Amino acid sequence: CLALAAPAAAAEPTLLETERLSPRLQELTLRTPELAEPTKVRVLLPAGYASHPKRRYPVLYLLHGAAGSQASWTAQGDAEALTARLPLIVVMPDGGIGGFYSDWYNDGTGGLPRWETWHIRGLLPYIDGRYRTVADRSGRALAGLSMGGFGAFSYAARHPDLFTAAMSLSGAVDTALVPGVL
Repeated sequence: CLALAAPAAAAEPTLLETERLSPRLQELTLRTPELAEPTKVRVLLPAGYASHPKRRYPVLYLLHGAAGSQASWTAQGDAEALTARLPLIVVMPDGGIGGFYSDWYNDGTGGLPRWETWHIRGLLPYIDGRYRTVADRSGRALAGLSMGGFGAFSYAARHPDLFTAAMSLSGAVDTALVPGVL
């Protein structure tokens, strides 16, 4: 019987920089002990966010594919235009090149990177504390492309108390399947 332990609590990340990329889009650079290097997260705020200071918004976490980054959904996916009229915060974290949204096994020694711990126990509370989110399961959803689809389904399956919906686009949802063999 294989038992999967829940990720441990992550330390509070340190904000190193905030760069405003457009009126709605900002990129945060954060340091967390769950990763060896600082990491970036893009955040798209809904139109009118600043003018509605009491309103809370649901959050969509968009996870990139294996060769992507936090910039993928805005650079290639047109996320900014597609969400322009939605009352929604969109969070696009980096998941590493081939990071598979997992705490790495590292031949049984564990250690860095701890992508799942960072995203689930570090980033979610950080976003809920920094922005006016609907900070419970009813206000969180995940979607991902390829490796990100795997991550979206993995996170939703292992943390059903945190997400109300998950979507996988061309997701690598069975990592035991040999590519090209059906």
